[in-house]
Amino acid sequence: MCEDLEFPGIEGGQRCSSGRAADGVARVERAGPPGPAGFLVRELLRRRDPGGPALRQRPPALPAYLQQLAMESNGKSVQLNGTPADVSTGAVWWGEPGTNGQHAFYQLLHQGTHLVPVDFLGFAEPAADLPLSDGTGSMHDVLVSNLLAQRRVLAFGRTAADLAADGVRGDLIPHKVMAGNRPSTTILAPN
Repeated sequence: MCEDLEFPGIEGGQRCSSGRAADGVARVERAGPPGPAGFLVRELLRRRDPGGPALRQRPPALPAYLQQLAMESNGKSVQLNGTPADVSTGAVWWGEPGTNGQHAFYQLLHQGTHLVPVDFLGFAEPAADLPLSDGTGSMHDVLVSNLLAQRRVLAFGRTAADLAADGVRGDLIPHKVMAGNRPSTTILAPN
């Protein structure tokens, strides 16, 4: 599993490295828990409500499980010893598996006025997979590519010049610009 922390403009972010540097993702045997990244984003950057899109559809309850884990387990205003917490506790978690959330909330993540930290969870091996009709890959390949593309655009954005070079009509360009510089954590689990 690799925790790839992207905090554009903030030095000291942790990156996994290997020969697969082209996409900035590597396999490592052991990585720290994702919790500290979310805590840092909430406390240092004062951002709330992380999104937690998961790559695959199964188990279908994974986003709901993560929501329960994060909000029930960390949602109290007191510490274990019964004293009031002096930091923010828990975060509001939300998400959808696969590309289901693409039109529900990705536009807000990329182009909205809220800076929302996102935790992407993907799987190296699919629970089930289908080949593409043209024989060039599989649906799992498409989903992993989408996950990596989402996090890259969150981090680095898409400029008006990029869009113009891609042939986007001039009147549509302002509606498609994405500023980037939005924090995300990407976790790629083995299966």
